[in-house]
Amino acid sequence: MMMDTPDELLKFFIYIAPSFIERWNSDDNYNIEDNGDFTFCGVCNEFAHFFIDQSQFRHSPATMKIEPDWQENINVGKMVELFDFIEHSLTHSNSLLANSLKSCFLEDIAQTAAGEYARSFMGKNSLNFFSQWHRDIRY
Repeated sequence: MMMDTPDELLKFFIYIAPSFIERWNSDDNYNIEDNGDFTFCGVCNEFAHFFIDQSQFRHSPATMKIEPDWQENINVGKMVELFDFIEHSLTHSNSLLANSLKSCFLEDIAQTAAGEYARSFMGKNSLNFFSQWHRDIRY
């Protein structure tokens, strides 16, 4: 699946996690410009924070002391789709999308319980990049 625009990436993330639309449209989303424009990196960054805040990580010792707005969990089938897409995109997409997935998603979920959980879904390229930023965290 190729993503040529940030809007296509946003739609894909909403497909993976339908409740992400609420977070994206919230007043707390600083990744949308005043004119409504947004970038690949902005979509990845906001989705990373949504991903980290899945309710299954609520009691992790790696969770910050600040209580986030917990989000619904992404089911295993969608996790597989998400990380298959990321793996494919790192080697078969435009560099702007690949770089955004690396620096604004994979890097952002590193050092979190969500990132530790996600490792088992990552492909070789994703895991190699992610491992540069992540240390083992038991959730």
